Amino acid sequence: MQYSFAKRNAIGAILIMLILLSMSCASIKYLKTETVKEANISGTVTLYFYEEFYYGGVAIIDVEGDDYTFEILASQYNYSVKNNLTADQAMDEAAKFIATWNKQMKIILDDSGTIIGYEIRPLFQISRHGTSDIFDIKYIPSGDKIRVAVDLKSNVKKNYEYDLYRGGS
Repeated sequence: MQYSFAKRNAIGAILIMLILLSMSCASIKYLKTETVKEANISGTVTLYFYEEFYYGGVAIIDVEGDDYTFEILASQYNYSVKNNLTADQAMDEAAKFIATWNKQMKIILDDSGTIIGYEIRPLFQISRHGTSDIFDIKYIPSGDKIRVAVDLKSNVKKNYEYDLYRGGS
């Protein structure tokens, strides 16, 4: 059976499209986080403050001396960094920064389950936003960097956009 030139090109094009489709569907790998009651931090740390207009912010504590550094994926106007803090200094500053009625602390784990950082996020009254936890935070490993993507959860974002449309705040 002979294939014509057009059929071979069509088959080749279909194979290329399938390969590209399978590559584009490859999932991004995120690091795991787990909620904890208290932190057991020692040594020096780097403290990242991420602030979302109107909603407050999130504090991320990077344990210095490990194999990773954190990189916030946001405009330089949305975050600040403090280096070489003690754990107590970082926890005090994070508590002042996140001034809500309740907070949640999570540990950030690398692929082997080692704690590489801590996250402290605000919790709100459910009646205010429909959920107490309004942030969607992803930790994306990329070599020796951990890229941090912070966003509002989609339902909170929709409500905020609706309020702006109505002329509210």
